[in-house]
Amino acid sequence: MTSGAAEPRAIRTLSPIESWHAARSMTMWMSVRLRGRLDCSALGGALRFLQDAYPVLRCRIRLSDAGFLLVSEGEAEPALSVREEALPEIPALWPLPEGKSLVAVDVVSDGAEHWVSFGLQHGVADGRLAAHYYYWFWTAYTQITTTGIAPIAAPAPIPRAPEELLRERGVVQLDHSGVERLDGVVWGGKARSSTARFPVENQRRISLDQQTSAALRRAVRTRGVSMNGVVCGAIVKAERSLVAAPEDEPVALGLKCVVDFRSRVDPPIGIAEGTNCFAAAYSRLVVNAASDPVDIGRRVVSQLNADVASGLVQQQTYHTLADLGRIGAPALFVTNVGEFGSFPLPDGLVVENLCGCMEVDDAPREQVRWALGEQGVPLGWASGYEVSSYDGQLIIGARYPAGSFCTDEIDRLAVEIDALLRGVANAERNTS
Repeated sequence: MTSGAAEPRAIRTLSPIESWHAARSMTMWMSVRLRGRLDCSALGGALRFLQDAYPVLRCRIRLSDAGFLLVSEGEAEPALSVREEALPEIPALWPLPEGKSLVAVDVVSDGAEHWVSFGLQHGVADGRLAAHYYYWFWTAYTQITTTGIAPIAAPAPIPRAPEELLRERGVVQLDHSGVERLDGVVWGGKARSSTARFPVENQRRISLDQQTSAALRRAVRTRGVSMNGVVCGAIVKAERSLVAAPEDEPVALGLKCVVDFRSRVDPPIGIAEGTNCFAAAYSRLVVNAASDPVDIGRRVVSQLNADVASGLVQQQTYHTLADLGRIGAPALFVTNVGEFGSFPLPDGLVVENLCGCMEVDDAPREQVRWALGEQGVPLGWASGYEVSSYDGQLIIGARYPAGSFCTDEIDRLAVEIDALLRGVANAERNTS
């Protein structure tokens, strides 16, 4: 008998929402800039531990006659790349394609300065699950570097598709998801005239320091709205300023706000039990130049809570592909990954910067399009905002489709969102 790698084994077919992410090789990257001694061998050990603890990360996604398959391919060396070169301001990263590793670590070092980027294929994880994996990756690295011994991994089950988890909890698919609310909304950017390619994006980063972020949190509690609500309110008001209409004219903007439904179903879904346990809450927001971002945010939160309570948000999971084809006008997109706690690091290794991005294949191969039953990214693609907090600091990553705004307009949006949030925070400081 000869030894060798295990034969590939199909585990299950990807669901529609998982397949949509997989077809475009959507990859979430979390990058941290570090100063100090970095042990690259320990990084490899930490990645091996993560794959042992979560065997889905040893799998591949393959395209078959039945659609996209999650395939177990046995032992494989972790996808770890290391190079010595001058550090870029922000790492240049890439989408992890179908058929390749679902997780990767990229390291760029320049002496005692490093960028360490952790990438995860969106087909098998959403942002909350990616943050969970990220925490345990650095926990394992710290234990290896401080004790010389990797943690002992108890393999977790392969996460299940969100549609299956909802059906199991009695969430029956209905014939609508609320997407009709977006009919007739407007956007200040220039919509693309073709669906042939995924948009290349311009990006900006908006961040508030810990003190201002803390003041903003106090302000939203005082005014009875959530942090996510006031961020959405600031984004909508800033975007309204670029709509070609008189300042006092009420204008309807569309918003797709991502909701993690793990804790909103019965029984709750464990963090690593499902892959993409999120759905979009749709809002139609009529605003003018005088609208208060806190009041806008209150409307967003009220609508979102009502839609979660009625089960309408969960319906969007079933209707993802149909909704993408149904949206006739570009709608703003906001996703909030939540709070990243300070992840463990060994003594002498210091965080200097943290950022995240989404890398996407801008031209999915023709042979994967049929698996989704649609021919490209619909025209409903507008400005996108990814919200998170790290160590108490609010961070907003803004993405704008190429050609939608000029550089001055993109800069203006970033400045205005920052100013609106600081205005709410400063009002709290002035009254406390």
